[in-house]
Amino acid sequence: MQTNNYSVKELKEILNIKELINVDEEEVFDYLRVSDINNMKLEKVKDNVLFFPIKLDQSWVDDGWIINTVDLQSVIDDVINNNKNYTFFLEKSMLKKVTYKDAKIIVVDNIMKSIDKLFKAQLKKCSYKVIAVTGSVGKTTTAGIIENVVKKKYNTLRIYSDRITPIVLKASIINFLNESIDYIILEMGIYYKDHVEKLADLLHPDIAAITTIGDAHLDMEGLETKDRIAFYKSKIFKYAKHSFINGDDEYLKNLSISDKKLYYNDELICNTKSKDLTKLYPKEYGFEGNNIVVNGKKIKLNFLTYLSVISALIAYRIGILLKIDEDLVIDAINEFTVVEHRLQRKKVFNKEVIFDGDSSFKERIHQLSLNYYDKSYLVIRYYATYAYYKDDFVGIKDYFKNFDKVYLFRGIRFIDELKDAENAVVVDNHDFMKDLDGEVFYHCNDYFYIHDEVLDEYLV
Repeated sequence: MQTNNYSVKELKEILNIKELINVDEEEVFDYLRVSDINNMKLEKVKDNVLFFPIKLDQSWVDDGWIINTVDLQSVIDDVINNNKNYTFFLEKSMLKKVTYKDAKIIVVDNIMKSIDKLFKAQLKKCSYKVIAVTGSVGKTTTAGIIENVVKKKYNTLRIYSDRITPIVLKASIINFLNESIDYIILEMGIYYKDHVEKLADLLHPDIAAITTIGDAHLDMEGLETKDRIAFYKSKIFKYAKHSFINGDDEYLKNLSISDKKLYYNDELICNTKSKDLTKLYPKEYGFEGNNIVVNGKKIKLNFLTYLSVISALIAYRIGILLKIDEDLVIDAINEFTVVEHRLQRKKVFNKEVIFDGDSSFKERIHQLSLNYYDKSYLVIRYYATYAYYKDDFVGIKDYFKNFDKVYLFRGIRFIDELKDAENAVVVDNHDFMKDLDGEVFYHCNDYFYIHDEVLDEYLV
């Protein structure tokens, strides 16, 4: 991905730079290392990196953005000694900790405020619109399909991280938004109730969509019920001129807009720029093979699941809204392949499966169960072990009923709670797979964050 260049002269125009130490006035930086964007690691391949030693204190943990604090400022000497080829943004009080005399340093009043100024300056410099997606499940895939559609006609920037936080969002804009970009496309996740609204306040979505409301993050801060999840996720529409929702969803159907005010039943959520909600109804569409028929034309789906239908419909309608030729829109959806290691077809022990290698929870299993295959099986090889999924087994057996059989590997988390499901079988190895004659959903929590390929020896 192409990154922006920042010269010292340009930085001086934006920021209150106090001093340059071993830095030439003519120097140009080709990557600003504001935050470690896990799926990019671009600083490793860039020649001239400007490093911002950030400090994310306990308030970031308390607000639910991060799990552990990050403090690169108190250990700045170690950071510099481990990255002597970089240039560093430092506050004056940090200079006394630096022992490397040839360190290249730009001295500013406040590092975090400098990041904010660069973020706002880059937004102001560029002309763009924002398309954002939220939902309990399907955000990443839907954003990926939308990007595939929109780039048929426009220049796009898709922002992705394992978890988009304010600092990740700012880092992405500073480094990757340029004047050629027409549309920024991203997902906005919710862990605490105000997360979607805060992300929307930072980067105002012109077009926004919600896929589903489910159990994901239920009982987190301010999200005690699915109604509350729907309420707070809906703040993604705060700035949107065009709003799309899954009209079949039990909770999203309670949303309405009147006089540019967004309501959940009779409760005011926020003002909005949308005149109305565009409601999409996945259950209205039947299948012809692996296709749904929209406006008389076939759209091929990678997987025959309810969630695949809503993702395709959202992308289709946004493409038409942006006046992209309908055939190009359909081609883009047909050509789409999975992004960021979500569901994909792989061979496991010589059996083709739909491999779910993402970090998971009950709602993902729910969505896998809402499939349209004549026969389907669920295999759970590894299951989420995170503390905030401590009650994730509650109710999951209701979703097992949608599969012909569920195979649970001995030793997985929640095995004692799950093994007595009517159609569950506990297994010790993969021998059973050779006899399965339907579609197999193979769930292996967090697998792709460890291994790039599915290798049988890792699954023994």
